[in-house]
Amino acid sequence: MRFARLGHAAFALLALLALPARSSDLVQLINAYRAGPAVCAGRMSPALPPLQARAALAQVHMASGRFLQQDLARAGYRALQVEAIGVRGASDLDSVMQLLREQHCATLRNPALPDIGVVPEGDGWSILLAREDIVPPLPTQAQSTRAILDATNRARATARNCGARAFPAAPPLVLNASLDAAALAHSSEMAALRYFSHQGKDGSQVGERALRAGYRWQQIGENIASGMRTPDDAVAGWVASPGHCANLMNPGFTAMGSGYAKSTQTDIVFWTQVFGR
Repeated sequence: MRFARLGHAAFALLALLALPARSSDLVQLINAYRAGPAVCAGRMSPALPPLQARAALAQVHMASGRFLQQDLARAGYRALQVEAIGVRGASDLDSVMQLLREQHCATLRNPALPDIGVVPEGDGWSILLAREDIVPPLPTQAQSTRAILDATNRARATARNCGARAFPAAPPLVLNASLDAAALAHSSEMAALRYFSHQGKDGSQVGERALRAGYRWQQIGENIASGMRTPDDAVAGWVASPGHCANLMNPGFTAMGSGYAKSTQTDIVFWTQVFGR
């Protein structure tokens, strides 16, 4: 299962007196600082592109006991990484910048954080720098099935070890509509009922589900995954897992079907791959 990485949020209190100023002015000064090379933490930092002001980042107020990532998600920004700086009591923006350069240059000059939000906070400022977690759009079921088949056949074309077991290259699989239906039904049930198991809520296993879908099998197998974002990610995860890899490389299988479903409650995507002969 794959989860987004979340950066550590550091909060600092900087003591001076503040005068009113616009958030855009502070963003402009920070970008001017980034525009040229500078010594930061004893090392030369190269010039960096300007930070992009994001409205969602400017809606979140830092407070003790709050989770920035959750607040950002509610504001419409899914953060892969976020760093926070709190400035309190600064008399003017030049003083703010001096403190930022001296104490937070590494955050301001972090090339992995392209977005910024600046929020006036009483006698100071809250500054968030972040990288958004961009989730690619899901393909159609037909596109997904084709992508999973192609990635699976590429993996089968090369001999490999699945854990301690060595597998020779295997013949390519062909698509089967009944196995597609069995896979999609299981993914849909896992997404709707929010569980993750080869056993269905009715106690069924993959063999029973394949028969229901009209596939009379001599040999049957199933891989499942959740949290993967693309068909290629799902196959890569299966190849990296010894048990799933053994299913994928099994020369006894001749056909394959797959299907995915997304939970409406959690946005987690569930993937199922069914092999048959």
